[in-house]
Amino acid sequence: ITTGFHLHFNKAGIHDSYVTPVPDPRLNLRRHFTLAEPLDETAATITVLENPRNSTVDKGRRLLRFGDELIEYTTYTTEPPYRFLGCTRGARGTTVAAHPAGLIGGLMDVDNWPIFVRFNQNTDIQHEVAVTLGRIYHDAGFRFVYFDGSEDTPPPYWFTLADAQWQVYRELQPEPAFTEASNLGHFDWHFVSRATAEDASMPEQVKSLVRQRRIPEIEELQRNFTRDNFGWVRFRPPGEHTIGLQPDMIEFVASRGAGWGCALSIKGSLEEYAANPRLADDLEVIRRWEDARISGWLTPAQQQELKNPNQEHTLLVDEHGRYELVPCRQIAVADGLANRVRAFLFERRGRVWVSYWDARGASRLALGIPVSALRLFRDLGRPLPLSADGGSTVLPAAERRFLEISGRTAEQVADAFARAKILEPESNEAHRP
Repeated sequence: ITTGFHLHFNKAGIHDSYVTPVPDPRLNLRRHFTLAEPLDETAATITVLENPRNSTVDKGRRLLRFGDELIEYTTYTTEPPYRFLGCTRGARGTTVAAHPAGLIGGLMDVDNWPIFVRFNQNTDIQHEVAVTLGRIYHDAGFRFVYFDGSEDTPPPYWFTLADAQWQVYRELQPEPAFTEASNLGHFDWHFVSRATAEDASMPEQVKSLVRQRRIPEIEELQRNFTRDNFGWVRFRPPGEHTIGLQPDMIEFVASRGAGWGCALSIKGSLEEYAANPRLADDLEVIRRWEDARISGWLTPAQQQELKNPNQEHTLLVDEHGRYELVPCRQIAVADGLANRVRAFLFERRGRVWVSYWDARGASRLALGIPVSALRLFRDLGRPLPLSADGGSTVLPAAERRFLEISGRTAEQVADAFARAKILEPESNEAHRP
C-alpha cells in the first residue's frame, strides 16, 4: 500500500490564517466595489458606486472585503443608490474598522462549497502554498497526489487551472507515481494521470452515474491522453435508506472501467466496511477485475464488449482457477423484493446459472425447482449440499453463491426466482463477516 496526498491546493479554508484575523490581500475577489460614502464602525448598510446585480445570495458566500475587514451582507439593491443591506461587521473574526469613501474592496471569491476562499492566481500566493505542500509531501513520504477542487480557479480557466496544478506538481519530490485531478485544463495531460472521479453518495446511484457521466466523459479524456477514475465508490452498509453497496454494483463499475483500461477508487470508514455483510464479496469482485485489467487478461474484443453501458457482466473463476467472462442480467426475487436477495442470471456451457446473495445479512430462499435439477457452489467445481422441501429446494442465502440449473430455460428459471419465498434463518450471527 502506497500513501498519497489529497489536496485542496488553490484555496484557503475559511478559518485559515490566510483568511482570519487579517485576510491576505492575495485572496481573490470575484467583483470589485468602490465605497460611495464613508463607512463608520456601526454602519449596517454599505453604499457603493457599482451595481451589485448578480452578486451571490448563497448562504455562506455573501462576504465582502474592505481593507482588512470582512463583512457579511444579507441582500442588496440593484437601483441607485446601490447598497448592500443587513451587513454584519467584522465577520470571520476580522476587526471592525472605519473605511473612507473611494476605498475599493469587493466580493470575496468564496467557493461553491463555502468552506474555502480561492486564491488570486495573478499573485505569488499559489507558489507560496505550493512550496509548503511540496515540503509536506516529501517529509511525509507520500507518493501520489489528488488535486481536488482543480476547477476552483478564477478565469481564464484554460490557463489558471493547469498552471495552479503545475506550480504544486513541480514542488513534489520525488516525482509522484501518478496524479489525479477533479478537473482538467490545457497542458494537464503532461502530468495528470487520471481525472474526474464521481462521488456517488448512495449505492443505488452507482450504475446510473457510470452510464450518464463516466462513460461519456472517458471518451473525451482519452482524446487528451488521460484516463478516468471510475470511482469514488462509497462502501455504505445496508440501512434504512439504502440497500448498501452490493457485489453487482461494484462489479458494474469495475467492469466498465476495465473496458476502458481505467481503475476505480473506493472510500469509506472502517466502521462502514465492517457493517457491510457483503464486504468480502465486494472486495473479491474488485480483486478479480483489477487483476484481469492489470495483467492484460482481457482481449480487445472483451474490452470492447465491456464498454456497452447497457449490458452487465460477471467475472467468474472457473473450475480450474481461470477467469471466465459472462454477460448477465438481474432477475426479480420473491415478487421483486430485491432489497433483500439479489440475483443475476447468465448462461454457461449450455445451462442456466444464477448468482445470488442476501444483501442485508442471511436468509433462506424457497425455490420451486427440485434438488435434482440444481447444483450449488461458492467456488465453482466444489458443490455444496442442498435441502429439499417437497418439490422445492431451500437455498441458503448469505454470501454470493452460484446455482447451476439443468433442464430449465432462462425464462423458467427467472419465473421460479420471481415466485420464490424468502425465509428468515435461525440465526444471522453465523453469517457475519
